[in-house]
Amino acid sequence: MSKIKTISSNSHFLKFWLIALILYLPTLGLVGAELYLLFLPAAVIFYKEELVGEYLSIKENGLSKRTKFSLIVFGLLSCVIILNVVINAGNLKLLFKTPVIYAPLLLLGSYLIADVRVFRALFVLIVIEILVGWLEYLMGVNSFYKSLSGTFSFVNYDLFYHTRVFGLSVNSSFLAQKSMVGFISILFLKIELKNRQKILLYLLFVSGIILTFGRTSIVVFLFALVIFIFIFTFYLLRKKLEFTSINKWLGYTAYLTLTGLIFTFYFWQQQFTRMGLVPRFVGADGNGLGFINGIGLDKIDMSGRKEMWAKSINFISENFWFGNGSERFTLNATHVHSSVFEVITTHGMVVFALLTLLIIINLRKSNFLFIGMILLYSIGQYGIFWNISFLDLVFYAVLFFGIRQLNASDEFGV
Repeated sequence: MSKIKTISSNSHFLKFWLIALILYLPTLGLVGAELYLLFLPAAVIFYKEELVGEYLSIKENGLSKRTKFSLIVFGLLSCVIILNVVINAGNLKLLFKTPVIYAPLLLLGSYLIADVRVFRALFVLIVIEILVGWLEYLMGVNSFYKSLSGTFSFVNYDLFYHTRVFGLSVNSSFLAQKSMVGFISILFLKIELKNRQKILLYLLFVSGIILTFGRTSIVVFLFALVIFIFIFTFYLLRKKLEFTSINKWLGYTAYLTLTGLIFTFYFWQQQFTRMGLVPRFVGADGNGLGFINGIGLDKIDMSGRKEMWAKSINFISENFWFGNGSERFTLNATHVHSSVFEVITTHGMVVFALLTLLIIINLRKSNFLFIGMILLYSIGQYGIFWNISFLDLVFYAVLFFGIRQLNASDEFGV
């Protein structure tokens, strides 16, 4: 009996690591998004009883109003994309590059990873990569994979921008994204961890954000930090911390972080503006450039984003409703570094409006801040809406399913 229980417990332990690995490995460039197909056999082998239970529950109790409304919106979304491909693009093969095809796998994968034990395993994998990044930084190289494009040895350490490490990823942006996900998870998701574990993870994820110094991740980090401090202070002053999931020691650490940033403001300002680097010439014109300049981005160097975004706005103004016929919009074979612009230019405003509605329907108090931070990140980066990707899976897991709580009887959780 004891042996059977041990085998069963170990299999439960391994399944969380397996799901975390399937989610994580494509970010390293070892394999492509094809690895996400492994969610299918993993579901059959490890989650058969749970999925059958979900089916029987739906059969007996029916779907919630939120779920029904979501399905209706997704149905409309799929119809619009299909019609867009048929009428405007005229190439049915494009359907295999649209969310319509990937949605079932994305939904299944999101369901499987929406578990606190999977997130814990994922944190361990991200931490290992951050530690590799620290080793790269100390050894003066941005990646140990010399075969990758864009690898080099550091000339000096004046700017974090010039010493952005890759960790085990194919570029620094992926490691920045993962560090950012870890950071906002610790702040805004109910992850059951001990105080010292939370503080240690918090510090490691912050160090990962600094080492990679992606400015979009930095902006999200600052927003998340300030919002968390505001919420923590509110409950602290009202002496109601015991009624929230906010960890007081994490709150005090956030206070120290903000204080340190304030006292070293000039240093970080120089880092963020790259020592006052003069914005590069933007090879774009028209309404797009006027909009970009109008919101004050003309004074900041944005690594080519201003040109991409200006040209995207010009394209949107001419193809407002249906975009590029649901064929992915690129500029010189490069995506435009913004999920918002990418969706509207590719699919048009109708699809973007339906996607926005789908997100709004599923917002709840428990996921609002986490989802909001990923949406903020995706304004300045091509974060979500890749059809299926690391960030898409994390985003929809929290949006649709939340994070299931650790079963107290499971002694072998991560």
